Amino acid sequence: MFRPRSRLAAGVALIAVLVALYSAGWLFLAHRARGAVDAYAAREHDRGIDLSIATRTVVGFPFWIEVRLTGIVAQGLPHVPDGRLTVPTASAWARPWQPEAWRFALLGGATIDGPKGHVGIELLGGHANAVLGPGATPGGDVVDLHVDNIVVDSGDRELKGARVRLTLRLPPVAPRAHEEPLFSISLQAHQVTLSSAVAPLGQEIDHLQLDGTWRGPLPPGKLPDALAAWRDDGGTIELQNIDLGWGPLGLSADGTLALDKDLQPLGAFSARVMGYDAILDALVASGGIRQNDASLARMGLSMMAQRGADGTPQLKTPVTVQDGSIFLGPARLMKLAKVSW
Repeated sequence: MFRPRSRLAAGVALIAVLVALYSAGWLFLAHRARGAVDAYAAREHDRGIDLSIATRTVVGFPFWIEVRLTGIVAQGLPHVPDGRLTVPTASAWARPWQPEAWRFALLGGATIDGPKGHVGIELLGGHANAVLGPGATPGGDVVDLHVDNIVVDSGDRELKGARVRLTLRLPPVAPRAHEEPLFSISLQAHQVTLSSAVAPLGQEIDHLQLDGTWRGPLPPGKLPDALAAWRDDGGTIELQNIDLGWGPLGLSADGTLALDKDLQPLGAFSARVMGYDAILDALVASGGIRQNDASLARMGLSMMAQRGADGTPQLKTPVTVQDGSIFLGPARLMKLAKVSW
């Protein structure tokens, strides 16, 4: 007659034990998360970065592990000794049963200030997952960032992006030779506004998608010195896919980018170009070329062009970046502003 009561007591005791074990596990993960923040700050200090965090708390019991940080300031950024990163509020959270998958957000945005300019971000969010490298060895991360309203201000030049998504993949081990990857990225940007219009393309880039891999180690030190050493060691950036929509121009390409002796972009690409006819019209209207020259160019390009799947004329041509300009075949398309590192 007492068995039901005994079974009930045993069930209650079992639930109590499970709750206690889960609570202990949550506290252990919370302690480990806080320790990871402290360990990261210590590592950055050893690298010469002065990282301060005003407050750090861990909340979210029972269904989340959430780390909240306020007043984040980092002085002396990698390769930019005079750089300063400021983040008012940062949060990162994960499920206790999925501690390898973290989501994060900078709800108050972030700013980066340096001797060459200013970067402002209104909102940043994303997630990071642990991955397995070659041979199923642990290491490396997949980081997916979503950025709203980013502004890059460098002297008299300003670049604004309304919506940017960046996926970053890190290999499990750092590269030791120029052919090994340092990281791979996939970038999608929409409504990118330049500081001034570029004739005949306009001031706003409609969309840009870029998939690339940075190959070769980037040594420590000031950024110009580090880039020069990377260049001299044979470092390159492989761009597996470029998809650009800019005014009348549509372009898809792939190729390789490097740096010349003056640390300016140097590249060679195989491209498919749409809208070259409208570009010629715009160049004539702006006085960039004469009508007779445009007619000759149009005739030659039309003979080279092929019809795409949708019937739109496409021009397959090499695109090169050298001497501070972008060349479409033998013709200079536009002059680039000098990059000041």
